[in-house]
Amino acid sequence: LEFRRVLFRSISSHAFLMTASVRPKVRLHNPGELIAALPYLLGFRPQKSLVLIAHRGPECKGIGLVLRADLPARRYYPELTRQLLQPILGNQATGVSAVVVDGSRGDRSVERLSALPFRRLITVLRSTLEAHDIPLLHALWTSATDAGAAWRDRKSTRLNSSHITI
Repeated sequence: LEFRRVLFRSISSHAFLMTASVRPKVRLHNPGELIAALPYLLGFRPQKSLVLIAHRGPECKGIGLVLRADLPARRYYPELTRQLLQPILGNQATGVSAVVVDGSRGDRSVERLSALPFRRLITVLRSTLEAHDIPLLHALWTSATDAGAAWRDRKSTRLNSSHITI
């Protein structure tokens, strides 16, 4: 029960729907740019967080809801993903991008995809979303959202050599 209260506070205090009447158009061309945009989308730099970006539109090009939650213990992955699903369904998302910001130093010796940090969390999240016909478009890991931070895409077999540019 305590976990639910903490999780609900975490989700509800950091989830928002962008509603400005005049929205500047910003084009993001790669996952590194999406990671670099997180502090601007959230209003702060996430640390040890799972950030979900709900995409809108038939081509999933628009950004709707942005959710952030603390990284939980492994046993809470299913509960976390179920709770994050509710606002995503309410936002009528056509796809989701997930970013794990884990605060590590980005060990470049980790070369195999099977060693991707928080791989199990992403697997549980993908299953939860797919059960509702929502594709997981990006599954990204980064040590931080600061300039120069290393990041990985679940599809890559090695740490991305491109660094975040802000």
